[in-house]
Order: sequence, then C-alpha cells, then structure tokens
Amino acid sequence: MGSFHRIKTRLHRKREGIKMDSKIFEMNSSGGMVEINSSKYNGILPGQLIQLNGYSCPVFVIFQNLGTDEHWKGYGDRYNCINIETYNYQRYSAYELKHISEKKDDRIQTYILDETLDQETLEELKTKALEVDRERAKTAAVAAAVYKEKLDRGANLFKRFISDTCPALIVAEHDEDGSDLISDYHGHTTLNRVILAVSKHTKNNFKEMRNAAANLDETAHLESAPPEAEHRENWSMGGGYFLKDSSRHSSGWKIRKYQKYGDTWTEDLFISIAERCLF
Repeated sequence: MGSFHRIKTRLHRKREGIKMDSKIFEMNSSGGMVEINSSKYNGILPGQLIQLNGYSCPVFVIFQNLGTDEHWKGYGDRYNCINIETYNYQRYSAYELKHISEKKDDRIQTYILDETLDQETLEELKTKALEVDRERAKTAAVAAAVYKEKLDRGANLFKRFISDTCPALIVAEHDEDGSDLISDYHGHTTLNRVILAVSKHTKNNFKEMRNAAANLDETAHLESAPPEAEHRENWSMGGGYFLKDSSRHSSGWKIRKYQKYGDTWTEDLFISIAERCLF
C-alpha cells in the first residue's frame, strides 16, 4: 500500500437530489486513519505559491478561489492555479494541501510555500498563461484539421483498394523502446505504421507475414528472418503473434495482422494508408 490514502465517506442524501458531505482521511505513520481537516486551508488568497513534492516538483500560483462546492464540502475550497514555468492550468482543493512546515518525509504531497507573488506579477503571469492557452488551442485546431483531412483521404483509399469483405490486413509497425529498467517499466511506442497487404483470412500465418515483408524496404529483411523472429505471445498481456527480429518492446520493425472488427477498420489504419499507400 502507498503511504497516503484518502477515503470519501458519504454521510447523507436528500430526497430532492443527491447531496454528499464527504469526510477525507489519510493514513498516519502507524497505519491508522486520521480525518483531514480540509477547512484548515480554506480562504487562501490569490498570489499564494504552492509546490508539488514529486514529478519534477512544479511550482504553482493560486489565481482564483472558487469556494467550497456544497455537494462536496469535505474537500474544502477549490483553487485554480497556474504552473509558473509551463503556464498549464491546474486545480487543487484544500484537502490536498499542507503547509511546508508540515513536511516530514518525501511522499508525494502539495505544500503551501511561504512565498507569494505580488498582484502585478500575478496579473502578468495570468496574461501570459492566457496567451499560451490560446496558442495551444490554435495549434490543436490545426492538428485536428490535418488529422481530419488524413482520415478522410485514408477512408477514400480504403474504398478504392481494400474490399469491404476483406477480413484482415498485414501491417508493418515501427516501434521505439520506451522501457525504463530502473522503474521496471517495459513498453514501447509505435512511431509508424504501413499496410503491407490484404489477407483472405484472420488466422495468424508467419509465411504470409514473411511474404508481405518484401513489399516494404524497411521490412524486407524479415522475409528471411530466423525462426526465433516468429513471436507467439498469445497469452494475457502478451504481444500476440508478430514477426520481429528482436524482442517485443525493442526498437525496430515488426509485422502483425490486423483483424476487422464489425463493419469498419480502426482510424489508425486510415491515417496509415493516407500517409503511405503501397497499393
């Protein structure tokens, strides 16, 4: 169990609608549960700096006190905050906060610092955060438009080259290893995806995968890859059947089969064929 747990307890309901006053608890050093007095940190004024202990220890400034939600009084006041480095918005509640003088260990916790920002600096930071937020919104809108254009183009290419009765596709994927041995995390990110061929069945067949490998320069070497390149991880949390001359999460190209679910394909395949069509 982690060192810090909070439990919400529903105390009462009103007939005209659900209304809940929640008590919040934390685990103390002896393993007992102690109620958090969320009202202790109500009423914090804008300009107060707070810092998250953990995750690069970002510092935030409170710029708005939203007060207490009557349906969740146990949480205390809610605060809108700005990360003073990234200008991202964040919301905290009073029950999540402690004063820096209460810090006793290195647990993940948000602390109220002894420093505050003056009104002029706070207003400048709010203006900057608003500008950054608008620019991010513009960038997101452009990205969404590009994605939509690729999605439509890919759907049209599917209609042109891939029969509605096709049950499966042979697909090449370029993976990048994202494992972290220190934290014992094992995983990868798929950077690129290319449809190599259509299949007439949904059965995993490595001969079929090897033949399709020759359709792409980047995967041509897998056509004659050794037997150990044929991975059969058909178990819970496994990688399924795939052809790859290295381990599951290592960087490199692999080939696997995509099955059709229902009457359509997944959007990632439409994007893939729009970005690179071999047909």
